[in-house]
Amino acid sequence: MERHGIVYQGSGRRLTKADLNDFDYIITMDDENLRHVRRLGKSRAKVALLLSFVPDTEISEVPDPYFDNGFEVVYLLVRVGTEGLLRHIQRERQLT
Repeated sequence: MERHGIVYQGSGRRLTKADLNDFDYIITMDDENLRHVRRLGKSRAKVALLLSFVPDTEISEVPDPYFDNGFEVVYLLVRVGTEGLLRHIQRERQLT
């Protein structure tokens, strides 16, 4: 992240059942996490894979950077995924 000029000081936490109603979107990186989120129950939030917001791609999951393609590939996938998610949110807001 430093290489791309991104400052980060956050930390992660376990998703809770309450999050399904507290947030508008719950975005997962892979199918396994998507299944875990859906097992928590019905959700008001839109639950989706990050790369589902990238049109015309055959890649559906963001790989683990430690075992698969490395951090640079994961950075690029997350970047195009979040840009696609932002476009999606902007389109939704224009319709309301």
